[in-house]
Parts: sequence; C-alpha cells; structure tokens
Amino acid sequence: MYIRIQKRNHNETLILGAAGQIGKTLTDYLLKQTNHELVLYARNANRRLKVTDPKREKLWRATFLMLTSSPR
Repeated sequence: MYIRIQKRNHNETLILGAAGQIGKTLTDYLLKQTNHELVLYARNANRRLKVTDPKREKLWRATFLMLTSSPR
C-alpha cells in the first residue's frame, strides 16, 4: 500500500510494508519512473532495506499492531 502526499513542487510517497516483495518492487519502480521522495515504512527497516538513493529515500522503522476492540 502506498500513500502519495503532494505539496507545492514536492511529491512524497509513503510505502507501507516496504520490505515485502511488493513494497520492494514498488520502490524500484517509483525510483525509476518518478522523481518522488519515498518514505519506506517497514518493521526492522534498517536491517531489511538498503537505501539506494539517500536523497530520495527515508527509512521509518515501524511496528504494525493489530488493534481490536475487546468484547463487552
């Protein structure tokens, strides 16, 4: 999943699950086909991802939590 944030003269794309197969493929595609800055959001991002373009890629380490409501 990705979210595109557009500001005046600035495009930033957040990729959730960036360390997965689809996330990596999407990252490669966006780096080649766009000039967007990418925010790569993944568990253990520092260990699982390699930044190839430091000017355009930022890593966010994350914890994905499943929030459920407790039964009443």
